[in-house]
Amino acid sequence: MDRKKNSFTVILVIIPFLFFIFFELFLRLFGLFNPQSLFFEEKDIDFIQVNSDVGQKYFDRNKVSVPNMYPQKFSAIKSENIFRIFCLGGSTTAGFPYEMNVPVPQQLKFILEENYPGKKIEMINLGLSAINSFTVLDWIPQTLNYDPDLIIIYMGHNEYYGAYGVGSKISFTDNGFLVRLAIKLKNFNSFLMLEKVLSFSISKFANKPNGTLMEQISNKQEIPIGSKLREKVYNNFDKNLEIIISDITKSNTPVIISTLTSNLLDQPPFGKNNTEKSDSLNSINLYDKGKDFFSNQNYDSSKIYFKKSRNLDEIPFRADEKINKIIQKKSDKFKIERLDMAEIFEKNSTSGVPGENLFSDHLHPNPKGYALMAYSFYKKIIDMGLIDGKVIPKYNGPNFVTKLDWEIGHQRLFRLKNRWPFKHQIIDHSNYIPYENKITARIAKEFVFKHHIWGKAHEDLAMYYESKLEFLHAAKEYEVITKMYPDKKKYFYKLIENGKKSLLWDVVEKTCVNLLKSEPNNAIVKYDLALSQRSLGKLKKSFENINQSIESELLNSNQLAYALFLKALILIDIKEYDNSKKILSRIKKEYPGLIKVEPILKKLQ
Repeated sequence: MDRKKNSFTVILVIIPFLFFIFFELFLRLFGLFNPQSLFFEEKDIDFIQVNSDVGQKYFDRNKVSVPNMYPQKFSAIKSENIFRIFCLGGSTTAGFPYEMNVPVPQQLKFILEENYPGKKIEMINLGLSAINSFTVLDWIPQTLNYDPDLIIIYMGHNEYYGAYGVGSKISFTDNGFLVRLAIKLKNFNSFLMLEKVLSFSISKFANKPNGTLMEQISNKQEIPIGSKLREKVYNNFDKNLEIIISDITKSNTPVIISTLTSNLLDQPPFGKNNTEKSDSLNSINLYDKGKDFFSNQNYDSSKIYFKKSRNLDEIPFRADEKINKIIQKKSDKFKIERLDMAEIFEKNSTSGVPGENLFSDHLHPNPKGYALMAYSFYKKIIDMGLIDGKVIPKYNGPNFVTKLDWEIGHQRLFRLKNRWPFKHQIIDHSNYIPYENKITARIAKEFVFKHHIWGKAHEDLAMYYESKLEFLHAAKEYEVITKMYPDKKKYFYKLIENGKKSLLWDVVEKTCVNLLKSEPNNAIVKYDLALSQRSLGKLKKSFENINQSIESELLNSNQLAYALFLKALILIDIKEYDNSKKILSRIKKEYPGLIKVEPILKKLQ
């Protein structure tokens, strides 16, 4: 009897598990309620793609606007010449408020490509706004599956208000273990179905998300200094970072983690303590004292007060000192490489206090700041010996960034800085002051608020410059497009033409070389390459390329005449005057009136 009773009890326990297993298999078989993966991997395709909608796994669309990630691609089969880097973090890693060419990963890629042309640099930017260490922890196993040569981590600002932070709307508990468990359960179709049902019932009563992402993601509550909530944040970040670094080091993957930097000089605290205004511990009073010391050129004291003010900010959108202490402690414990970005920004700031010289707002760098971060990571990569040593270039600001890119960020920040927690007022765009000029502002506004096609914005500005015969500026816009869209060849031709008109011969040469990789028999490009090389004094290469252009027999009559004329000029440069005279005489005979060669022939006589 006892055996039957025990067997019956076991069956009662097993049945729910069996039901769950069969139900889970059923949902997977029919592709219902599939979990969001970080990457897409399909058979018979030679690349892996980042899932731009992966944010849906961590954000409730009924509460916030779900941020997207750029759908980058990298090789499914990693060849020997590939150097693959994954960059993980929040909106700073993503490059907010700027676009594709400005973020740290892309600036770092520019530097690596310039110094290692024989390497294929695969830079995968896994930065997503409003995420924190809980999300990064979830991504680590998937990232390690794709054989990274390096992982770069810059995170910590969003530990309070990012998804699952103690001050976030996307939070159901401040218990880190339960949050990590819930994120793991999101890998099951059945759990997602249950979540979807609950979400649907809630959505009937939910208001549509409004305001900036900072407003939407936070519960707009202050987090008191010394409170249990603060301790929960430190404990959760400590544990998450411990697991993240442990998993990476076990896989023997090189990793660089960075401390966090923020705007000290030009960003007052968002909140204040519960103390009275006159109390010396008040964050705003401390900031004001820092300003006084700074104006009196007592920079060391001002920095001390600015840091105290930030650490006591009760709306902590900027990571406080304890977050950086945890990063330092964990990197020391696991003996991994660390960049002290806070110290780097201080050394590169006016009087040692970071402000608007390197920042666009409270914590996001401007293009100069992002370039400084990229340059610092590059130096660390060389120091680690991850790639054959090269001469480290001097930091000279952002690469392949134009005034339009600055303007795009400026447009986004205008909205952000007029909303909570900066201000809380109706946004009036008639008060907007352009960063550069009205034309650039108009094109940037169309991009930000209408079409969102970055390449089109730069092309529109380039065409405007062409209409004004400002070929140098047009060339710079086309150059940026070619860097980000190497498969769109029409912009390479536009760049060459504007480069020739503005005498950017080094740019013309590089562009022609890149085009010839995919179009090796293009006689016109060979001609342009020879033209640029002659102007750069590379006469031997120029002579070789103009001969190849002529001998291809792909030039039409007029094109051949100009190619012969260029060859004649190169022959003059290398003092082969008789051969030059023969070619010039041929041009005079076969192409009368097309090119004025008589003055040159007279000089050669």
